[in-house]
Order: sequence, then structure tokens, then C-alpha cells
Amino acid sequence: MDVSSRDIRGCRYSARYQKFYNRANILYFDGRLPPATIYTAPLLRITAHGQKEVETNESLWLDAGEYGIVGQDDNGGWIVIVDRSTGIYHSILTKQTILHECIHLDIHPYRGHGIKFKKEIRRIAALGAFDTLI
Repeated sequence: MDVSSRDIRGCRYSARYQKFYNRANILYFDGRLPPATIYTAPLLRITAHGQKEVETNESLWLDAGEYGIVGQDDNGGWIVIVDRSTGIYHSILTKQTILHECIHLDIHPYRGHGIKFKKEIRRIAALGAFDTLI
């Protein structure tokens, strides 16, 4: 089964967070991240769908967490889905989540939040990625 934004009820494209992803890619990843489409969806839909898919088919999702997920769609393109309600009240958390998912894309096919992931968090933090987000 392939993943699609259509698989998650209420999933909507976000021009605002797409712009943030594109800017982060240039500023903190030297443009090396693959093109990814950024969507928002209700948190419970993200978590339930993401965790289920990760457990049954790890090849589809790099990361499925409480605030966002990243994976490939049915055409092989990358999608990032972040929690809509968090973005309404705390856009800072949503932007932090997008940066988190960017790191998963950058270190792919490495998975998890181990040494390699933490090294990248520190690297982008040193570049100022979180300066306006804390």
C-alpha cells in the first residue's frame, strides 16, 4: 500500500509551511533535501495513521510521531504532514517539527533519533535554525 495525503482525512496542503520547508532547505541543508510537499492534518489522524503504517510497512514512513510524519507518496515523492491544531496555536512547534522531519529526510536511509540524528540537530542549531523558535 502506498501512502498518499488522501489517506488521511482532513489533510490539506500548506503554502505557509511549504515556504518554511523550502527556506530551511536552503539555509540549513544547502538545498540537498528532496522536494517534499507539506500538509497539515488533525493530530489524531496523523498519529493513528502514521504509527499503523510504520508498524506494518516501514518502507513508507521515515518517521511517524505525535506532531508530524514524513514518508513517500504513491508517486515516490516525499510528503511531510504536521499537526494542524498545533500550528494554529503554536506555529513555533510546527516549525520545529518540520525541521525535525527535514533531518530525517537529510539522513535517509538512516532511521531513528540516534547519534547521526542528534549530530544533525546540533549542526542546524549552530546555524541558527532554532534561534527564533525557542
